[in-house]
Amino acid sequence: MSKGKYKRQRENAQEKQGQPSIPLGDEKGSSQLNTASFDNPASNRGNQKKPSSWYGRAWEWIKKDYVTSISVAVFTGVLAAVSIFQGCMMRRQLAEMQRAQLPFVFTSANLGNNWLSESEHDLQVTISVRNVSAYPATNAIASKTKIWMGATPNADEVIKHCEIEYPPNPIKLTFAPMSPGVINFDALNTVHTDYINDKTRIQNGIDSVVIYGGIKYSGVNGGEFETPYCYVFLPKGDFRFGTCQCGSIK
Repeated sequence: MSKGKYKRQRENAQEKQGQPSIPLGDEKGSSQLNTASFDNPASNRGNQKKPSSWYGRAWEWIKKDYVTSISVAVFTGVLAAVSIFQGCMMRRQLAEMQRAQLPFVFTSANLGNNWLSESEHDLQVTISVRNVSAYPATNAIASKTKIWMGATPNADEVIKHCEIEYPPNPIKLTFAPMSPGVINFDALNTVHTDYINDKTRIQNGIDSVVIYGGIKYSGVNGGEFETPYCYVFLPKGDFRFGTCQCGSIK
């Protein structure tokens, strides 16, 4: 080999050694992108969000359950206060109607079936009516009794409105005055809820059942009156139904 040719080969080798390498990408980023492996599925997740811890999920559940419990407690407290107020109002109204020789139509709600039985899949409620005054009620018209079942926090909106619908061509009734020592009620009609999928929701106060309607009537001594009624089913305790704020004589 000639001296000149050897010199050129040596210079070419030095140039190759000093030539900077071209990176394919950021070293860290490349390792993240190119280390996917079927043997290690965790390496394929990249920057996916990690699942929340068990205590995080527990805290979310506690917050949701706490809000529901507070809503149920508030609704129950308001219902109890309204029932006491309605009882006082009715006693005062009855005394006023008696003094004015006018009728006083009163309603009650009664459970119509053993709704907790495995063979029962709805809740039936019978509305009964009685004229508790010493004076008859004439030309009485009963509305369509409505029954609502749903989440307890939504029941308050239903109770506030109590939209009563009377039939366009009603059958008019007469309710005789109350006989001494007799407190019999006449059955008006029976309504039932939709199919109940989970009875524990009603038992635990998560869902509520509201029944409402009205009766219009006249007095033999004049006057036109209306008794709207509204009841909320109470799954626990001695009393099965509590009264709502829209149930009061007009």
